[in-house]
Amino acid sequence: DLRGRVFCRRQESREMMSGSRQADRRKPPAVVKTVRRKSMKSPEEKVVLERTIGTTAARNSCLSASQGLVAYPAGCVSVVYSVKKNRQRHVLNFAKKSISCLRLSPDARYLVTGESGHNPAVRIYDLASGTTGSNYGMQVAELFGHQHGISCVAFSPNMKYLVSVGYDHDMLVNVWQWKSGTKVATNKISTKVLGLSFSENGSFFVTVGNRHVKFWYFDTDKKGKQLNTAHPLQGRSGILGEHRNQCFQDVVCGRGPANQKTFCVTHSGQLVEFNSQRMLERLVNLKATQATSVTATENYVICGCSNGIIRLFSPMSLQFVCSLPRPHPLRVRIPSLNTTESTAVNASDNFPDVVSVVIDETNQRLSVVYMDHSFYIWNVKDLSQVSKSKSFLAHSDCVWGVETCPTACGDSKCLLPSGTFITCSDDDTLMFWDLDYGVETTNVYCKELQRVIHVDESREEEEEEATISETEDDSSSPPSDSPDGELKCGIRVVKLNPDGQSLACGDKTGNIKIYDLEFMCEVLKIEAHDSEVLSLDFSHPSSGH
Repeated sequence: DLRGRVFCRRQESREMMSGSRQADRRKPPAVVKTVRRKSMKSPEEKVVLERTIGTTAARNSCLSASQGLVAYPAGCVSVVYSVKKNRQRHVLNFAKKSISCLRLSPDARYLVTGESGHNPAVRIYDLASGTTGSNYGMQVAELFGHQHGISCVAFSPNMKYLVSVGYDHDMLVNVWQWKSGTKVATNKISTKVLGLSFSENGSFFVTVGNRHVKFWYFDTDKKGKQLNTAHPLQGRSGILGEHRNQCFQDVVCGRGPANQKTFCVTHSGQLVEFNSQRMLERLVNLKATQATSVTATENYVICGCSNGIIRLFSPMSLQFVCSLPRPHPLRVRIPSLNTTESTAVNASDNFPDVVSVVIDETNQRLSVVYMDHSFYIWNVKDLSQVSKSKSFLAHSDCVWGVETCPTACGDSKCLLPSGTFITCSDDDTLMFWDLDYGVETTNVYCKELQRVIHVDESREEEEEEATISETEDDSSSPPSDSPDGELKCGIRVVKLNPDGQSLACGDKTGNIKIYDLEFMCEVLKIEAHDSEVLSLDFSHPSSGH
């Protein structure tokens, strides 16, 4: 019956289990071998960031200098450059958010950064500790008080407090006691802030922007101990008078005998002075199309302007002192590998605008970032003999591709030395780099940069010829496809020929251009596609094609 069948099956299963146990007892014990695996390195130990080329500094709040160090952003990395050692160190932001502003502390021990994007953080790093591998500096504080992005940050002179200003959509000004991570004061702001500066005694700070100059006062020693939450931050607008519609680009508070003064620069190219009563007292025309940045010492007020102009004034009387030398001209011709070219500056040359300018009073070095992402350090110890200490060039627009010269190429007829790499950019240039200084070059602007090819030179020549022919024919049609005649091709991809004699590049308009590396000139242009070229390659010589 059913019960008997179930009982028999249970008996059979028990017998099979007992038999398997006896068989296991007769077997010799298994030998377990332990295999030691090689220790896996973390990603931070495998890849070490050694060098960055270029910067993403967009205004004066993105550049800082103190005690021989200069800090500036490069994407989500903060570069700390030692002028004396000529060495870069990098502070990595593991949140992978772009750095929108930064500032070094007065003693250059701490670095504060602000981020862009959703729920950004104010991060403080201790540069004297935590240096391991590619990570320079240890994060000691992380402050969340903004929603969309941070435009300016600054330490107070006594380094006890920290001020952060959000984007125009965030509309918040926060004062932090950063070592404890507490917010001691806050208030709303109704405009986009472009500049921030603390007074020398730390009793107030000033923010500037479009039709905005405001002095902020806070007394945290009395109220911060009584309140568990941040108390309202008191702000008073500057008295602008007839200049209330001006856009104020940057601000700096006076130093030394001029510590009761505040200096601003306007978009229209004027230097403005405010007195201790917040009234606009003096105004000086900088004789430039526009002004972008300002910094100050006890002896000078330094203004950065368009077309590479930097002017110095006396802080007490705003009397003009001198102008600094200009940087390289736009579309500079870098000497090639086999020939030397003149680097003389012509009177008709145009120069890149000044983006940010800061000074290290201890070493009397003026750090300047220009619109084309170039970076200069000027020695201003003796204004009668201003000299360039360091200078670095980079692409002025986004980089789309990198092509390296193979190591084996150095043994063949390759015209490029081993270790050279080529970058292409949206600014219509091809740049040849050698970071190991393997080749002597006469480039006085940047030792690492061996050569620059402007791929739009041939297009400009064609447009000039077309303009001349159309003028002779009295034609009214425009010489260029673009309304303004300044359409950029934008180089999307670059590829080096395996024989090392030539290279090819493709642009956004679908053209492919071949360049001879011996004479650095265009030898062939192919109108290949109707839209941008995203990839290209040479056939290998051994293939027979």
